[in-house]
Amino acid sequence: MFEHTSRRRVLASTGLLAAGTLVGPVEGAGAAQAELPLRWTETYDRNGYDTARDAVADDGAVTLAGYTNDGDDRPWAFSVGPEGERRWGTALDVDEPTRVRGVASAGEGALLAGTHSEGQEGGTVTLFRVDGEGERQWTRTYDTPGDSPRTYDVAAVGDGYVVCGVALTSRQLVAWALRVDEEGERQWLTELSEHRITYAFGVRPAVDGGALLMGTVRPEPTRSESDPPYDGYVTKLDGEGEREWAERYSARTTGGSGQVQLVYDAASTGDGYVLAGYVAPSFDGSAGRGWALTTDESGGRGNSFLYQPGEDGTARFFAVAPTEDGFALAGVAQEGETAADSMLVLGVDDSLSRNWRRTDRAGGIDVGFAAVPAGDGGFVVGGQTSVRGADDVDGLVRKYGGDPVPTPTPTPTATSTPSPTATASPMSTATSTPTSTGTPPLAMETDAAGSTPARTDTTSGTGPGFGAVGALVALGAGALSRRLRPRDG
Repeated sequence: MFEHTSRRRVLASTGLLAAGTLVGPVEGAGAAQAELPLRWTETYDRNGYDTARDAVADDGAVTLAGYTNDGDDRPWAFSVGPEGERRWGTALDVDEPTRVRGVASAGEGALLAGTHSEGQEGGTVTLFRVDGEGERQWTRTYDTPGDSPRTYDVAAVGDGYVVCGVALTSRQLVAWALRVDEEGERQWLTELSEHRITYAFGVRPAVDGGALLMGTVRPEPTRSESDPPYDGYVTKLDGEGEREWAERYSARTTGGSGQVQLVYDAASTGDGYVLAGYVAPSFDGSAGRGWALTTDESGGRGNSFLYQPGEDGTARFFAVAPTEDGFALAGVAQEGETAADSMLVLGVDDSLSRNWRRTDRAGGIDVGFAAVPAGDGGFVVGGQTSVRGADDVDGLVRKYGGDPVPTPTPTPTATSTPSPTATASPMSTATSTPTSTGTPPLAMETDAAGSTPARTDTTSGTGPGFGAVGALVALGAGALSRRLRPRDG
């Protein structure tokens, strides 16, 4: 586990810059711009294993959400202000394990999307609404097609929200999208089941109204193609949940076509999208590369590129966000088989020409799972940080670019009056910025103290990134094959 004081000094410092290799049309593009500076870093470390999954920004404030993987899987969320000051934090009490993987702005608070009793028959999609101080306002549950649902994301779309995920039927792994209004009342539910396996990892507002879903699909095996690849998949739903179009995407590496091609996130260009994803020849994670591509508003493919850090490294893009000069792709990079994961951020313009790149690591393993615009030309990456081999994972938020944090004016030191020594708070000192003393942390609201962490979900190779690949193997290939075996002989 980190030494908290020294860790925060490292977190607040400028991260390491790692060279990488770009494969595709961006190689040799126009003059590179300077990388965006790291403005501040903040962590959430209330429990032993605080698995972070998604982030959302609203008026400069950022909310990070996930679940405590300490044996009871409780949802948590914490919010920081525009200068990294901690606003509130909460861990919600639940009667069954509930994993939250999505968060959206909801007024002055947030909407958390997860699954109650995930991985079990009878599991239900669950939404939690919290106010501007992290207090729970309501909880809603919803039925979806199939069994054993898993919720992956939620986004504010129009005057409501669209939630997406997957579930098992008797013969398929299907994706679903659910729309609710601002009070959580269900409006429509759409099932996506045209392929043997369909995943919806992310949802975003479409440029022309409705919702855009991102994921991957695998068609039915045939005699001519007994082992079809997983293709990147994007589909557009209109305001009533009807599908308007769907496109599949593939990428070719130096070793041939990818066997695993996943799209996790999308950002609007005004008349189309920048997509962020991952390509690999297999599920074991070797030779994986970050994947970005552009499309028009109907999914027509434009430019694309693959990113690999060095000759033996791997990379994954999990998120994309608009910046003042283009877009930032965020994820994770590993420069070799024995190297630790570092948070990867790469800047591109609208045509995917590279502007800059950087990696940041707090001495352990850092992964960026979400990227959101900060409102001042910068952006914020949400993810998690840990130490290899330690049963400790913290939520992590980093601000890049945008307005610098003001340096507070020093005040004369007052003569202190002796007083009794205070009892130490269970909360650690908040991460400060390189130029500001920051704001003292608020106590994290919780219903019960954390128990011994259970390492059922590791930092390296998990989440809406490689955890999706793990889910493809465990939930898709494993569970589905068990169901199909009696019928398929």
